[in-house]
Amino acid sequence: MNPQLTSILDELYKIDPDLRSHEAELIPLLERLLRHRPDVSPDPAFVSELRTMLLREAAAMKERPARSVASFFSFLASSRALYAVTGAVLGILVTVPVVTSFLGSDGVNIPAPTGERNSSQKALAPFFAPSVREEGDHAFGDLSAIPQGAEATLGRGGGGGDAATMDAPAGMIYPPEGITQLEYVFEGELPALPDGTVDVLRREKKVTGPSLSSVINTFDIGMVNLTSFQGSAVNLLTFMQDRPFGYLVSVMFNDGEIGISPLWEQWPHPEQNCKDEACFQRYRVTLDDVPADDVLIGIAQDFVTAHGIDSAKYGTPEVDKTWRDEYARAEDKTQFYIPESQRVIFPLLIDGKPVYEMGGSKMGISVGVNVREKKVADVWGIKSQTYASSAYDAVADAAAVKEYLENFERYPTEPLAARGLEVKKLTVKLGAPESGYAMFYKQDGNRTDELIIPSLIFPVEEMPEGVPYYSRRTVAVPLAKDMLERGQGGPVFRQ
Repeated sequence: MNPQLTSILDELYKIDPDLRSHEAELIPLLERLLRHRPDVSPDPAFVSELRTMLLREAAAMKERPARSVASFFSFLASSRALYAVTGAVLGILVTVPVVTSFLGSDGVNIPAPTGERNSSQKALAPFFAPSVREEGDHAFGDLSAIPQGAEATLGRGGGGGDAATMDAPAGMIYPPEGITQLEYVFEGELPALPDGTVDVLRREKKVTGPSLSSVINTFDIGMVNLTSFQGSAVNLLTFMQDRPFGYLVSVMFNDGEIGISPLWEQWPHPEQNCKDEACFQRYRVTLDDVPADDVLIGIAQDFVTAHGIDSAKYGTPEVDKTWRDEYARAEDKTQFYIPESQRVIFPLLIDGKPVYEMGGSKMGISVGVNVREKKVADVWGIKSQTYASSAYDAVADAAAVKEYLENFERYPTEPLAARGLEVKKLTVKLGAPESGYAMFYKQDGNRTDELIIPSLIFPVEEMPEGVPYYSRRTVAVPLAKDMLERGQGGPVFRQ
């Protein structure tokens, strides 16, 4: 293979690893482009911003062959992504006649889009445009009150007070045989800790929606003069696709989030007519019904592409296999519930690093694929990526990290021992950590902030026998010093 071609492919895969699955189509195109402009180099913004639109418009050209290449580039020129196209790359596309054939009969097998972005949809783009605004140091207040580990599970520590030590919850119910206490152990060497400060991000959830008058002036709703509520803005916009396998789409401006769910009455539910157990069993999902990972990812990727869901800031999609861990441990697998909807995650990346939820799973766009219908049933986690950034003192002491792990998810076992109940301790071995981010919730009055904090992400390497249920795959240790000042990853309870 031409060394220059190999170099360009390598650069493209670094920008968007998903392009590797299209290598068979990319190579002929790049060879043609190089023959006309051998000095070309790919532009990252071009790849990330235009990839979806190119695929959508290419599919439209295949459906309407009469459309000219000129009209295709008029589309590009009018799009919000024009800023991302370098003169060199755009010049190549315009001057190479073979682009027509690439987008046409001999090109990529592109799924037909379910709809095109119209002018009103374009108007929504600025509401969710990504950005980072820098604020002063410690702008988000004291981080030490953020609930973590067992504290977060029990719902404590978010409203001030002494979160490090507290009374055991009144009325807390313990199983008669006692509980299992997991102890997290990392035996390796920690990587170098950050020097000075770390940048903590707060997602700016609230997005100002369009004014009420701009929405209702086009129709008369009757009964109430909605325009009389001056100064109002739209907070929740919901619409439904009332046809077989249609969707209910909700734009939640107050949370900066978009959700897509199935329109219940337009999706088949054969099990709802069952009147006996045998019928229910017949419609249960079996292991053989679950498609291979590449099939699930392909269905999810096609949906994301067809509907113009911006995945430029997300990593290579992956299938959530948490349920398979539980299935492997289940003694009676015939009674195990296999999810009808398999989740495909497009992991959120910040500075190229993954972001983890407090429960240990990756954050991102979650696409549910219905295994019976082989169709996308729902999409969640489409969020605005607008942040405020503030510097906080970094964790510089490795001992603080190890102490945090030793106390992570430590539950109030002392009251159990006082009652003569057994506290069974099991060791969870952790592997070498990677640098990443973790999301924590901070209660601020009536508002709950989402803070994304640089962290060490420890993978669960070995789970001991005897754990009845466990889905955590990672443990995140935040590297903001405030959060480790208490020296533990969960509350220490008083009797």
